[in-house]
Amino acid sequence: ALPTEAWEPELLDLMRRYQGHLSRWQLGEDGDFTLQARPDRDALLTRVADAVAKVTRYPILGVGVDPTAPGAAETTAHSRLQFVSLVLPRSLTPVQVEQALAAIPGAGGASRPVTYAIPEIFQVERYQGMREQIVQLVQSALHARRAGARETVFLPLAGVQTGLFDLGADPTPAYFAVRTLNLLLSGSRLDPRSFVHDPAVESPVFERAGDRVIALWRRPGARAQELSLPIGEQARVLDPTGRVLDVPRSDIERRIEASDTPVYLVDLDRGLV
Repeated sequence: ALPTEAWEPELLDLMRRYQGHLSRWQLGEDGDFTLQARPDRDALLTRVADAVAKVTRYPILGVGVDPTAPGAAETTAHSRLQFVSLVLPRSLTPVQVEQALAAIPGAGGASRPVTYAIPEIFQVERYQGMREQIVQLVQSALHARRAGARETVFLPLAGVQTGLFDLGADPTPAYFAVRTLNLLLSGSRLDPRSFVHDPAVESPVFERAGDRVIALWRRPGARAQELSLPIGEQARVLDPTGRVLDVPRSDIERRIEASDTPVYLVDLDRGLV
């Protein structure tokens, strides 16, 4: 809102000092959507981009955007921005995460990274709260992948209720859930087909270097059910934190309960899956 001369010298001084260490420059914090809501948004972005170009010829400039709020598509499409950080509100359900990202072209790519705020633990019984936190986190990440997201940042790094690490720097269950997502799905391609043809079950298939991973959980409102799946003698079933589950088996089949807690099917027989 201030004249350019009121903020340009300080901004350019900051960039000159740190441009050898930073490659991306974001206007405002991830949770600050003031710019998105301003009526003079486009003109202000142009003024900032013109100022930044005085320091570096090819600036990588971006802003944080709430994909569910007015002005998201217009801000994302501004010609002087090289990236936008799509910040997902904690209030979104996993299905709403997919819907919100699907409305933004290129969501989750290098120029449209997704920032996901880890859900808070509300339950008085802490272990039940942790389970619900993990369910929402993993389901949301999987729905985001289906909407095209390939680059997701999980925040905050530290915190008693929401962090990947607690205040003593010990990893939380959320950390192990994110680590498992990273180990299993980073660099993978999402197959457009589902493995289980059941309207009550979600079963996206991911492929990487010839190996396939299936994520499995029940859809909201559906009843938990046991499935007999032919996935191979060596197949394993992992919980959201990467722990191997002991499930009933019969030769090439595994009997798996499809509940709201996602599981991963790994080491699959390519002749069967």
